[in-house]
Amino acid sequence: DFWQIKREDLSVQEQKLTILSTIQRDARDPYHLLELLDLALKEIITHLPETSGMLFLINRKSRQFVLAASGGLTREETASYERYPYQRNTLSQAIEIGEATITGSFDPPTPSSEEIESRFKCCLMLPLISGAERIGGLVLLSENSNQFGNSEVKYLGPVAEWLAEKIKTSRLTRELGRIRQESQSAVQNRSEMLERLHGAVKAKTERDPIGGFCKQLVGVVESSSVHLCRLSGGTIQFLGGSEPLLDLSENYQTALVDAIGKNKPLIVNQEVIDEGGQSHVSVSSLIFPVENSAQPTALLLRKESTPFKVSEEHLSELELFSHLVELLLFLQESNRTSLVRRQGFEQIIQLLQIKKIEPFTRNSNQLRDSLKAVLPQGSNVLIFAREEDGSFVSVPSSGAAEDQITIGAGEGSIGKVLVDLRPDYAAGRNKVDLMIASFAPPIQDSLRKLSGEQEIPQFAATLPVMKFDRLIGIVILFSRESDESRQQELERLVTLAIGMYNVGQTVNHLNSVARHQEVDRSCVSGSAEIINEINNRLASIIGQAELAAGEESVSGEIRQKFMAIVAESERTAEYVREFLTGNESTKQTAGDSAGARQSLGTVIAAALDSWRISDNLYMIDGRPREIGCKIEDGTSELQLRGNSANLFEGAITHFADLVQDDEVISIETYTESDYLYLDISRHRKNFPSVDRVARFGLYQVPSEVLKNRPRESYLVNLSDDCAYSFDRYADLPSYISFRIPLGQPIDSNLPLAGGNINVLAVDDQPLILDLLKAMCQSMEYHIETATNGDHAIELARKHEFDIVLTDLAMPGLSGLETARKIRQLQPNTPIILLTGWEATLEQSELDKAGITEVLYKPFRIEQLTELIRKQISEKSHS
Repeated sequence: DFWQIKREDLSVQEQKLTILSTIQRDARDPYHLLELLDLALKEIITHLPETSGMLFLINRKSRQFVLAASGGLTREETASYERYPYQRNTLSQAIEIGEATITGSFDPPTPSSEEIESRFKCCLMLPLISGAERIGGLVLLSENSNQFGNSEVKYLGPVAEWLAEKIKTSRLTRELGRIRQESQSAVQNRSEMLERLHGAVKAKTERDPIGGFCKQLVGVVESSSVHLCRLSGGTIQFLGGSEPLLDLSENYQTALVDAIGKNKPLIVNQEVIDEGGQSHVSVSSLIFPVENSAQPTALLLRKESTPFKVSEEHLSELELFSHLVELLLFLQESNRTSLVRRQGFEQIIQLLQIKKIEPFTRNSNQLRDSLKAVLPQGSNVLIFAREEDGSFVSVPSSGAAEDQITIGAGEGSIGKVLVDLRPDYAAGRNKVDLMIASFAPPIQDSLRKLSGEQEIPQFAATLPVMKFDRLIGIVILFSRESDESRQQELERLVTLAIGMYNVGQTVNHLNSVARHQEVDRSCVSGSAEIINEINNRLASIIGQAELAAGEESVSGEIRQKFMAIVAESERTAEYVREFLTGNESTKQTAGDSAGARQSLGTVIAAALDSWRISDNLYMIDGRPREIGCKIEDGTSELQLRGNSANLFEGAITHFADLVQDDEVISIETYTESDYLYLDISRHRKNFPSVDRVARFGLYQVPSEVLKNRPRESYLVNLSDDCAYSFDRYADLPSYISFRIPLGQPIDSNLPLAGGNINVLAVDDQPLILDLLKAMCQSMEYHIETATNGDHAIELARKHEFDIVLTDLAMPGLSGLETARKIRQLQPNTPIILLTGWEATLEQSELDKAGITEVLYKPFRIEQLTELIRKQISEKSHS
């Protein structure tokens, strides 16, 4: 009897010690945090007879404990504990001290002085702490006064620690998701903003610049129409808009006049009363003032049914567009005063070409040159760059030896410009002299030296150099223009010039941010021959590696190595192209053909190559895993809804979480009955892997699986003509499997093998001809080769070809000339032009030469195959 009692005690202890492992196992399912906490609490009190429990989380803003889960309490007891004060009580003390506490009763709080005695006589309080963060507390209650002791503290302590970490992780995950969503929204908004800016700047060239500008702003702050209006003699004038404004009531126009006159952003709502007597907004108007205009001018944004809700970000966007309105109005004013005829106005027009504006640096003289071309002869231009400490240091002109001038942030006219961020002008010798005198004596001397022995200049301007909303420099200029009308004309001109320059700085800055990187390519001077050689060599590497990977005698592991070479070569081609050309090309690249589909073996090889530690050991999600692969890729192709890399990487990362340390992951692909299967399974070392799932697995449509298993989010990359299977019977699934339809040719009735397809390949590089010959032979095509255009034309006279592949740049006849002459001999033969990404080809030239497709080097076997199939298919149906 004694040992039987001991065995029963041990059994009870074992059950208690399995609490944590049971909770952790259940936590792998996609429970909401509160559901998980409720499940964990019930698991705990299940192992503790005659015990009730509560789990509190701390709300520090309201200085309260919030009841997150409870068990074994009456409805009244639960309601009384829902809000427990975070103050001097035993639970608060246990959490602050960070130690478990055993006390007597745990009385509920009462709003009055009336005391409510709890039925519980023993209480165990376990603090939930993660690092330095105090999250809450776990409270266990019993009517038995001796229910809890040190043994309960020992085996429940790890449970409390795990719960604290789980809660913190859930909070961090939620916060990370919010931040990621905000980041994606910010990137999208910035991209839309950049597009609007480009469109607004381009509107200057339209027949109706103001109308075109307003159309670009439609959608800002959810507006349905945008207009530009001005007050003149107490009445409102509409200068233009995205659409006509009809039937405006006198009351509405009066409200607009009042709003524009106040020169600040205002919202005017027009309300109507419906049949039920309820009032609602019919039209909401947002009036945003345009500053620095001779007459009160404003942007008018309108939307129907709902009022405007404007944020600080919206106001910043509208302020930027209002500056563009200033430039637009100045441009129109300049046209009216015949500024086009003034010397150097072409310089300002160039400033409107955003891509030609250089970044503002100490080495750039574009701004100085543009202003000097605008100003009368004998004028002086000083440019200052803003330093980190807020001071301004003069930027010497190229090739000139000038004394450096340093001006403090608040000195003279610079201080005024810093505050207003607007140009400051001084017209007349006396005002210019006062402007100079506002600087410190050493600066005054330096500015007066610019005049030499001549009198003080008649005109001066202090202009801000801006990048978005940040002041990055100052321009001080002096002119001896004495005519008052010409001074006013000059003031408008330099305002226009600096404004356009600032817009260019802003647009280019936003553009560089949207690309996420800026690369200095000034040191690159690659010739066309060098670029062509790079194209050919990369094409040879990719083609030969693919051909080697396709050999039947090559094992799966070696095939992965070859495909890793292909992937790395493609990345090199992309990098070299962007670096040498200086832009992100939209041409076809090695991995992005309209007809090419991704090979599953390529996707798996690329992912594993990036995770590989050594041999068959890989680092997945921060843990080393042993992986064995058996890839039978053959001709299999992926046809997915989304990204195949996201599918595989998401699946293997999710599955790796289930794998124990002494287990191996097996990856296998195979084909059965027109389907490609991908199996991912786990098993103990030196034990056989799971049999092919296609033979016994129950497959479901991915969208249906996602309804019940949302954590397997990688399934969104599978369309519903694919299927998914998983181990339904084990607590930790031993396999997952994907069933994907095999890709089909464009026209399955076409004879695409044997000697039925005759190809002519023309290239002056033996390297490329050998590659094309090997590729075509691997596809069982018959191929003739020529090293120049004359030889190709001679072959075309003797033989009928199904398709012609010709290089662009060759000695003697070019690829276009060769294609033109072959087209005359064989009018129905498709011709594919092979060229590198450095070439710029006009569609008219291609059409004239009879080119039907362009394939850019380097390219893959499947790209060449798809183009040949496509062209022959179109030829057979024409």
